[in-house]
Amino acid sequence: MKDVAERFWAKVDKSGECWLWTAALDSHGYGQLMFPGNRPIKAHRVSFELAHGPIERGMCLSRLRHPRMCTA
Repeated sequence: MKDVAERFWAKVDKSGECWLWTAALDSHGYGQLMFPGNRPIKAHRVSFELAHGPIERGMCLSRLRHPRMCTA
């Protein structure tokens, strides 16, 4: 299986100011990737972890400043 970063970046259109998620969306319009065992992970969480490392327990990532399809 492709590594997470390779799978993630293959689904991001970085041609504009808002990097658009071009793959699957959940029922609320947020980008997501499927992981082994059909476990969905939100694209903005993968983006954060690729840039900053693991999300600490109890940490909440705010999506208020970006449209739902923007990954960064």
